[in-house]
Amino acid sequence: MMNKENYYINLLIKGKMNEEDYKLCGKIDLLDLLGKGKITEEEAYDIFENTTKDWHDGKIKDMYDAEFLCFSQKEWTGFPAGLSSIANWRKNGWPTKCYFCSKSLDTDQYGWMVFEDDEDVAHIVHIDCMPTPKGPVHGGKQVMDLLERILTGEISEDEAYEIYNNAVHEFRMGRLPSELGSYFGFSLKEWKAFEEDGDLSTIANWRKNGWPTKCYWCSKHLNTDHDEWTIYWDDKSKAHIIHVNCEKK
Repeated sequence: MMNKENYYINLLIKGKMNEEDYKLCGKIDLLDLLGKGKITEEEAYDIFENTTKDWHDGKIKDMYDAEFLCFSQKEWTGFPAGLSSIANWRKNGWPTKCYFCSKSLDTDQYGWMVFEDDEDVAHIVHIDCMPTPKGPVHGGKQVMDLLERILTGEISEDEAYEIYNNAVHEFRMGRLPSELGSYFGFSLKEWKAFEEDGDLSTIANWRKNGWPTKCYWCSKHLNTDHDEWTIYWDDKSKAHIIHVNCEKK
């Protein structure tokens, strides 16, 4: 007889969960399941993609998709490294030095991102050490600027998420470059905002009309190009930018 955990894992892999299933299921620790060999990496990505879609469709209530899957903040930030790499870092310890400069790097703080080398090995680097992207180029061809397509009304936000989720699948199959942010025309801070759970429409609006210059909580000055910041969602499901260590947190 299939136990409760396996029952819901099977539903998640197939994308068959409904709102009531999510209420009864409880949280699923995706990286733990992967690390213990209970699911394959492909099944882990299927669960992730289906859960993300269900969250955007409103099937998951009172928590984010990352919270449902038991990602810590830094595991969520490190997602571009790939699920197997993150599961390995959780089990065996996170890198403590920047891949580029070899200086100390604390992944419990902000100011870092993932970099994949030419052999598709994931590393942790200081944001300031990251080479500036030369533009969204793949295979010698210019690719889409996802935010610009939202701003011009060429695609809806739902369509943009569908494009992104399909690209994640292609990336997992090795058919896209390692830097999805560059592929889709994101600047470094736009990609950071997206990784911090900012929504595409809000980030597109910030690109067009200017980024917030004050912390939502303390109202003090905040420079998104230099300060440590993250995304905060209010009770009306609106995204804001706050200091990481805001005194009013």
